[in-house]
Amino acid sequence: MKTFTIATDNNITVHTSRKAARETGAGVFASEEQFAELIGPDNKRLVEIWNGLPGVKPVTKFANRKSATKRIWKAIQSFGEHSAAPVPETPFDAAAPVDLPVAEPKLAEAETGRP
Repeated sequence: MKTFTIATDNNITVHTSRKAARETGAGVFASEEQFAELIGPDNKRLVEIWNGLPGVKPVTKFANRKSATKRIWKAIQSFGEHSAAPVPETPFDAAAPVDLPVAEPKLAEAETGRP
């Protein structure tokens, strides 16, 4: 289960363990209910948190507190996941092999010892 912290500036961070999260000194939560309890009745803060999340459409208000916490909880579930494709070890790993022509060495007559 993911464990999150929320700082006083509304920055939400995902942690690898609950212990690591507690060590930050920020508010710790691991469920939507815990998140709602941690935020309390501050609807303005919920709007600030939502608008601070990456990739979301900003809002000016939510219909109600429950829908706000639900939307924020759903949005932060992707935190900490790596969605990038694996990077090849060398540039040549990514492409199919290509047969390149091999140049024949040109030797001058003087170098070959032939007249």
